[in-house]
Amino acid sequence: ADNPDIQYFINLGYTTSTAKNYRILVRKNNSEKLGSNTTSLIASKNADKHHLLLDTSALTSTETVDIIELASSITLLYSIIKEFDIAPKKENASPYFRKMVKQITKSILSQDNNSKYRLIPFERNVDKYTDEILLDYLLSLPSSERPTLLTCDANLALKAKCLSLEFILCSQ
Repeated sequence: ADNPDIQYFINLGYTTSTAKNYRILVRKNNSEKLGSNTTSLIASKNADKHHLLLDTSALTSTETVDIIELASSITLLYSIIKEFDIAPKKENASPYFRKMVKQITKSILSQDNNSKYRLIPFERNVDKYTDEILLDYLLSLPSSERPTLLTCDANLALKAKCLSLEFILCSQ
């Protein structure tokens, strides 16, 4: 298999965490072979890849999906879950993005109570731009408790930087 999924390695007898790590290594190896440095990660100085706040755009990149899989805590705001209804149906939505939205939804719904996904109904009834809700949520927390924003939206990362918030940006 040129691009095996996690299940491929699990079927070979590896644990889930080892399977995730192997899949990441295979992807990196394949991209180096192809010479495809089409995406790169830019992170703020104190970004914590284990404690994340998810932006919908993060599901468009294999690099950020790899970070999601290895994270120990991922916060999803209600406004992001609302975007899961709309974004995959857009004409320009990639098949990979559609698949990742379904996969993360299934993963969250099948999780037990001590899982890594935290669902937060922050500003649930506010009809505001999702990026602003994400930033407002981060600013509402004490700095010591703030997760790192994971996004593929350069303007959102720039806003986070302006507000001295931690971020990881996958730039394409």
